[in-house]
Amino acid sequence: MPELPEVERARKYCEEYLVDKKITHVDTKEDTLVFSDITHDAFAKSILHKTITGTKRWGKYFVILFDQGPHIVAHFGMSGNIQFEGIKTSQYKRQPESNEWPPKYYKFIMTCEGDQQVKMAFCDTRRLGRVRLVQDPMNEAPIKQLGFDPILSLPTLADFIPLVQKRSMPVKALLLDQNFSAGVGNWVADEILFHARIHPAQVAAYLDEEECKRLHDCMKMVCEMAVAVNAEADQFPSDWLFKYRWGKGKGEGQGVMPNGNKIKYETVGGRTSAFVPELQKMHGQKRTGEQNDQKAKPKGGKINKEGEQVKEKHDENGSEAQGAISSTKATKSRRAKTAISNDNHTDAKADDKMPGKAKDGNQERKNASTDKTVGRRNTRQRQKA
Repeated sequence: MPELPEVERARKYCEEYLVDKKITHVDTKEDTLVFSDITHDAFAKSILHKTITGTKRWGKYFVILFDQGPHIVAHFGMSGNIQFEGIKTSQYKRQPESNEWPPKYYKFIMTCEGDQQVKMAFCDTRRLGRVRLVQDPMNEAPIKQLGFDPILSLPTLADFIPLVQKRSMPVKALLLDQNFSAGVGNWVADEILFHARIHPAQVAAYLDEEECKRLHDCMKMVCEMAVAVNAEADQFPSDWLFKYRWGKGKGEGQGVMPNGNKIKYETVGGRTSAFVPELQKMHGQKRTGEQNDQKAKPKGGKINKEGEQVKEKHDENGSEAQGAISSTKATKSRRAKTAISNDNHTDAKADDKMPGKAKDGNQERKNASTDKTVGRRNTRQRQKA
């Protein structure tokens, strides 16, 4: 998937070749997935005869601004790109550029007139890209819903640390969360973690301040370096993981760093993560100031690839379990009270049936009967006398 560096490269090309030009023709192909919020015909009609005044980018979205709204907000999805007729532009490494025009998988082509004619095509082979028209792109969805941009709005270290430490998901999953850091994708996240010497499955909440600082610094370094070389992979430093990560399962000597350290592949946050176990180690210690425990787990969940999702499940189960415990306690209490009441009732009946008590009762009745008999005899004797 084109990530922040590749999208920034596309924005730069649009800035260089399209700004101050007027759109004189628009050719579109019907695609209800790519044109998700508008028909392809309505899109063409809306942008025709407008003048392009600038470009912007936030995360993986790039914006083409016009002299009047609405403006284009586009996302490349998994395999999208832009191409210019007769202009060689470097492309995402897995999408080699073709000289074919119009490109086979174009969704729209803009013909722009100015000092010279320029034709730009937005292409997408897998139909996972999105093209929208938005009145105020930087203050409306989808851009408004995104997290910080590592190039445009990286938080200060003081603000960054709590953003990381309050999350109980694997740090790789956190970096991929566009609501946290917009623009960071799979290879950028792995590169950041490699240079920061942090295991991709390490729980973010367990990172101490020093680790958070390394993460912050390496996020800035990797993104700025990749953008500075226009996302040209052959210009990345020779010690970058990117140079060697693509060799998984492709023969001897692949998936190994120049110093011999092996690259391991593991699914974290739903994506295949490349890392060097020799340099990126897991730990279970909590942050500075908390009790250290090598076997500690994040509150409410396990340390595993499901991360925060598992925590949420555990939270739900925990609530249910707590409710079950409370219910059990209440049930036991009710049973205990019932048992006490029943026991008292049973004990009362048992007392009635006890031999000693029954004998005493019979004796009392016999004594009462005898007393009455004696009383009647005495009365008759007095009468005779």
